[in-house]
Amino acid sequence: MKRNIYLIWSGVETLIVGIFITFRHHFMRDDPNDLIIHVIRHLGDTDWTILLIVIGVIAVGIGLTGFNRWHLQSIAIILLGALWFAYFAVFFIQDIHFGSRFHLSTLMTGLIFISILVEARYGGRYK
Repeated sequence: MKRNIYLIWSGVETLIVGIFITFRHHFMRDDPNDLIIHVIRHLGDTDWTILLIVIGVIAVGIGLTGFNRWHLQSIAIILLGALWFAYFAVFFIQDIHFGSRFHLSTLMTGLIFISILVEARYGGRYK
């Protein structure tokens, strides 16, 4: 039985970030005067953090079992990539809007997204 270590690792990262943002209620900054910032700050709400946790657990489960029926490994890597890109885009937009330097959260989510892209392209199991 082949296990996908990368899916396990990315799933654990996603799970931990979901738990972290769940307990940090004011992690996303808000500006009620700017509609875009006011809308994207909702990625810090409980609904989105539960989605992070659930997809993290599913990715870990798929990685541990090596289950690939219905191309579930490909679907998991696509979902992880979409979530991490969404959070990277939100952090990047917030950093630009509030005129601050780029935070560690922006850098780290960008690097995790790039690592997911590299794994999807060169990992070999998702084709």
